[in-house]
This record gives sequence, structure tokens and C-alpha cells, in this order.
Amino acid sequence: WNKTTHCASETSLGNSAFRAMTFNMRCDTIADVSREDADGQGRVCQWYARRALFFEVITKELPDILGVQEVMENQMSDLEKQLGKMGYASYGYFRDGPDSE
Repeated sequence: WNKTTHCASETSLGNSAFRAMTFNMRCDTIADVSREDADGQGRVCQWYARRALFFEVITKELPDILGVQEVMENQMSDLEKQLGKMGYASYGYFRDGPDSE
């Protein structure tokens, strides 16, 4: 994902800096229901429980380039909707099970 207003094809980077972030999205599976935190408290790890925090971080940091790995189809759909509203363009495809690795 990149901010289309800061795209290298539109702007000469020269000595300019850009902000990049990357996330391993963590697969969204039914088996990923609970994990113990360091304090011993369990928490849900599925995408629906992480989605708001993910977008909160992106909105706060506003990277010029955002890389994501292991994105499932439903996660990609959420990314396209939300990040598209923020002016990002996407390149790539979602993960479709073990055959797409």
C-alpha cells in the first residue's frame, strides 16, 4: 500500500525521506480464539478483535508505504475499504490458504 499523493512516480525522492511500516497480519482463523498475555489474561486474537487497533495505528502514523504479509481475503477487503478512504493504493494479492504461500 502506498499513499498515492506521495508516490515515487509523482515525486522525485532525491534526498527526501519517506515513512514505511510493515505488518504480519496474522491469519484470521477460527482456531485463533485465545492467547495468554504476559499477565496471564486470555484474549481473542481473531481479526475482528485486532482490526480497530490496526487502523488506529495506521491513522496515527500515516506511513507513505505500508507492507502487509499473510493477508486473508476478508482482511484484504477491510484494508481496501479503509485504506482506500485514506488515499492509499494497493499492489498485491491476498493469501488463499497454504497453496498461496
